[in-house]
Amino acid sequence: MIFSKGDVALELNYDVSRCPRYFVTAWLSLGDWVHRGNGVPLWYMLSNEHPYREGTHWNFHNEEELFRVLSEVKADFVEAILIPLLDSQDALERLIDRFRRDSAVGKVGPGQLQ
Repeated sequence: MIFSKGDVALELNYDVSRCPRYFVTAWLSLGDWVHRGNGVPLWYMLSNEHPYREGTHWNFHNEEELFRVLSEVKADFVEAILIPLLDSQDALERLIDRFRRDSAVGKVGPGQLQ
């Protein structure tokens, strides 16, 4: 699913081939949101103390667990991080640039690039 407004897009996805152990991925993009090079994954925007920051994904097996996962994404990401970030396109651009630099020099955690 992709939600967009203006130049900002939020993509929520899961890989059906991972059945029955699905996990939600989220990617926030700016500008040409079709190309992930213009964005940053959800886990990168979470604080280092957040339990999902280090290689853990929001896993689910069924509809009830998916609802729980999406509720966590809404509370921990959309409401806490995304909405305030939308007030500053400059801050979002800096975040994306920092992610690109960290990715290029291997500073991101193992298994976290999706």
